[in-house]
Amino acid sequence: MKKSIQILGMFILIILIASCKKMVDKDFSISPYETKINKWIDAKIPVNESGKIYEEQLKSGLDYTRMREEASFDSEKILIIPIKENFLEFRKAEEGCSGNLVVLIDKKDEIRRMNIVLFKPETSAQTSKLPDNTFYHLYNTSKVPVDGQFHFLDVNGRLEYQLSYHDKKLVSRGVVTPLSENEYNSMKQNIGKVKTNGVFATTNSQNTTIQKKSNSCFIHGYLIVEMYDASTGQWVVVGMIFIYSGCPEEVQVPQSELHAGGAIKFSGPDGSQWNLGAQYEYAVNRELTWTAYSLPYGYISSTETVYGKKVNGIADGGYFTGATHGSSQSTDGTATWTETTWHHVPSYNILYLYLYGNISNSSGTTQIQEERSFSFSGLFP
Repeated sequence: MKKSIQILGMFILIILIASCKKMVDKDFSISPYETKINKWIDAKIPVNESGKIYEEQLKSGLDYTRMREEASFDSEKILIIPIKENFLEFRKAEEGCSGNLVVLIDKKDEIRRMNIVLFKPETSAQTSKLPDNTFYHLYNTSKVPVDGQFHFLDVNGRLEYQLSYHDKKLVSRGVVTPLSENEYNSMKQNIGKVKTNGVFATTNSQNTTIQKKSNSCFIHGYLIVEMYDASTGQWVVVGMIFIYSGCPEEVQVPQSELHAGGAIKFSGPDGSQWNLGAQYEYAVNRELTWTAYSLPYGYISSTETVYGKKVNGIADGGYFTGATHGSSQSTDGTATWTETTWHHVPSYNILYLYLYGNISNSSGTTQIQEERSFSFSGLFP
């Protein structure tokens, strides 16, 4: 009997060990995306000694145990992998910032975009921890649920663009843009200086090592900062922050800040080929009120919220993703308006809006069927 109990005990112990091993294997298994992410990083970081050190630090700084997934437009998904403090310290990120590697996965389950994203809250009293679905809103609705500034870096740690949000609205944006001396001199005459929150230490001409070769090839890279003017619905350039300088053969940017590092190669001496514009993508929205029909003593108008995505390098600067209807109304006190149908069709960079209803006055009832189209660049300059 005693021997049977011992055998039973050993059997239970073996089962427990096997179960624990399965739990450990599950808890510490490699993410199915980790191999794809590592291959992407390998292809982007320069093959030299400093690049090797940086790559090792970046890969070891990714916390896959806290990786989460969020939905996105057109059956895509967003992977958010928290970045550990040791990497942020290694790259001298400002205290109070949080960092994530944000990876956009297309409907074929392949990586199509990857950024290191740092977030700095608007005030020190706010947490830098981002709530769930923050990046869903950043890429799809523009109704971001935190106040503060996001800095988007490529995997080499170079700043590409920044976005600032307040009260679930995009209020400021900045894109790193290459400018010739003539372009810079022309632009700087019309703008003032902009005060940043210090997430990145800005550079100046003394930081660079490449000397000016000629006026024809020398360029500057600036973070061009714009703020949204709600009264006009327009973006206004308020300042430029120097990031790098050099000639198209090679531009060397300082290694000391998180947004800098490495050489930026150009395709050739022709200015049209200096393709160093930032690779940006983010959601936009706005309220749109349009006149659908004119009446003897007023008009019928309709108000919608329109959604889209700003993306560099595509026609019209982006595309529509949808619209939601608010209401329609008549300003003619002598007529009664009754809406029957509203619908919309987003066709890439053209949005079609349709409003149907009946207008009644002393002369009788008239059926209204109106259609309007809007371009993406017209609504989202």
